[in-house]
Amino acid sequence: MTIPIQPLPPIATLAPQPTTPAGPAAPRVQPPGELVDLFRSKLEAARMAPPDASRVHGPSAITEAVTRQDQAFAQMGGQIDRFAAEAPFMTQQELVGATTKIQFEAAEMACKMYGGQMVAQGVKSSVQTLMKNQ
Repeated sequence: MTIPIQPLPPIATLAPQPTTPAGPAAPRVQPPGELVDLFRSKLEAARMAPPDASRVHGPSAITEAVTRQDQAFAQMGGQIDRFAAEAPFMTQQELVGATTKIQFEAAEMACKMYGGQMVAQGVKSSVQTLMKNQ
């Protein structure tokens, strides 16, 4: 069984386009006049001032996140030390429960660290792409 296919109409605009060393010339599009006026008015009304200096004197968000992470690691270390000291006096059920709890908390901390690392990596990649495209 064959399916009949209609031939395509001929294309009349196969004339070569003018090119530049950077590639084919793109048509130049002018934005509407009201957008140009709006841009100029916003630019003239902009107040050129240094960035907000409130963060310069206090800890940055990254510093605070790292500090919280360090505190969480120290707290986890304290829990493990307490567990090691109390383990000889625990029943088998208590020992399994405490071990499971510590493993769960360690896994939770690892997931948070991995998530933070992925966010930081994504931001770094975005900034690199932005700088490359400038």
